[in-house]
Amino acid sequence: MSFANCSRIEKGVVAPRFQRLELIAEVLGCTVSELFVCKNEEVAAKISVIEDVLLRLPQDVRSEVLQVILNLLYSFQKLLPVCSMQAEKESQRAEQNRVMVGKPPSS
Repeated sequence: MSFANCSRIEKGVVAPRFQRLELIAEVLGCTVSELFVCKNEEVAAKISVIEDVLLRLPQDVRSEVLQVILNLLYSFQKLLPVCSMQAEKESQRAEQNRVMVGKPPSS
């Protein structure tokens, strides 16, 4: 895998195919599932449900479904910075409004 492709995957520009995830896991000396280890118990439980459903599917269908899921996740990941910037702007506007009416700034 080229450095450019690796960079595009890291930035969320493209979603890696499952075969690429297998290669990344092999290079890192872990399993594909370990690439997605989650410390949050609530999220981990939801991931477990998804895993159970995926394991019931035929291998070819499983790969396609996983690719769709990865594409969705990377699409949402691209939206996160935009949402974060919008929230920051709203917070700044609210702070400016408080200052304009003479209220002390929030901590």
